[in-house]
This record gives sequence, structure tokens and C-alpha cells, in this order.
Amino acid sequence: MVAQGRLNARVATEYPLSAAVRTRLLGGLVVVVGGLVLLLALLSWLLSWPPVVLGIVVTLAALVVVVVGGLIARPRYLLRTDAGGYRVRFIRGSGVSSAQWTDVEDLATTYAGDTRVVVIRLRDGRTTRIPVDVLAVDPEHLVADLRTLLGRFA
Repeated sequence: MVAQGRLNARVATEYPLSAAVRTRLLGGLVVVVGGLVLLLALLSWLLSWPPVVLGIVVTLAALVVVVVGGLIARPRYLLRTDAGGYRVRFIRGSGVSSAQWTDVEDLATTYAGDTRVVVIRLRDGRTTRIPVDVLAVDPEHLVADLRTLLGRFA
């Protein structure tokens, strides 16, 4: 059993990508694909390609938007916590992607530029940096959940 977003010690808690970030990703995809279709339409007009070519391009573009949009829209977790530890996925530059709670030394909140991040420091000196604004959870709840787990299982 998997819960989303709030702490439950008996099950894993998953923190997915926020809806705002998923929407921005989908919007960017639509803009890029639309620009490519416009460019190919102009090229088709300049080179007098048959209209079927543009129809195929538009169909393929629509298919790309639907398939990739469907993948973006599905809430996959970026951070997963449970009694054993944590695991971070799909966050480039996060550092250590997973660790046991017994390996965690402490937890801190800071800013990287203008982005709020939670820094999990491990006993061996390595760190995990998690930008909290990309997660579908209130940052204060996330920090409280992590502190509770760290206190309970470390």
C-alpha cells in the first residue's frame, strides 16, 4: 500500500511531481511541437510538398503530444520514504539517490539560488539535495515528515 504526500509509518510515502511543474512541462512540449509543425508547414509551402505531408506531420505531432503528455500527467514519485530510508528519482544533481535512515546524520533546509531545498546529510559526508517546490506537498509538511522519520528510525 502506498500513500501520497503525508506520513504513515506503516507504508511508504510517495511525493510526486507537483501539478504546476507537470503543467509547465506539458506547455513547453506543446510550444516546441507547435513550433516544429509551423516550421514544417512553412517548409512544405516553400518547397510545394503535397498536402498529405503536412497532414502526416500534424498527426505525428498530435500523437507525440498525447503520448508524452500522458506520461507527464501520471504522478510518479520523485521522493519516496519508508521505515527503511528514502529514495530520490528523476532529480538531476540531487546527490545520493537513496540511503537508510541509520546513515543520515542530519537534515537542513536552505536555498540554492531562489529555490528552497532540503539537504539530507549522511554520516560519510555525502548529501542529498531535494528541491521542495517541485514536489506535490507543502514544504513544511515534507520537512516535518522527514524529521519524524529521521527521529523514529535513525
